[in-house]
Amino acid sequence: VLTEQNRQLTEGRVELERLNSGLSSAIRSREDSERISRHDLKTPLASIAATPALLRKGRILSSEDERLLRMIESAANRALGMVNLSLNLQKMEAGQYIFKPSRVDLTQIVLAVIDDLSMHAASKSVSIRLTGDEPHLFVEAESMLCYSIVSNIMKNAIEAAPDQSMV
Repeated sequence: VLTEQNRQLTEGRVELERLNSGLSSAIRSREDSERISRHDLKTPLASIAATPALLRKGRILSSEDERLLRMIESAANRALGMVNLSLNLQKMEAGQYIFKPSRVDLTQIVLAVIDDLSMHAASKSVSIRLTGDEPHLFVEAESMLCYSIVSNIMKNAIEAAPDQSMV
């Protein structure tokens, strides 16, 4: 009886190891695919980010056209930064990330997020208000990580806010 149980345990262990190996392989394949996709997104995003400068050359633009070009330029650069952030998060998970902090103006990040999410808020009839004349707050961090955190918090707040309310 004991020998039969040992045999069954051994077979079960072998099967679990085989399944674990298959899952590990699938995870590696998915991670490789995601890394390649993120990397491949960088080229078209860089082209989009560069286009506003090309459109400005030799032209006098209205203030509205310039505002729209700045918005496109800014959004493309942020998307490019987010792709890089995503690649960095993958490095963090693998224990290969090297943190490179710099002086980051959190107030400027909050203002940029407000500007970027203003159309989303308006589509929900939600207004965004930054109260007071807060001094600029500087921290040693990575700008894109800070932008991502503040943006996610604000976007969640806007989405959770009832229509005609204020965030």
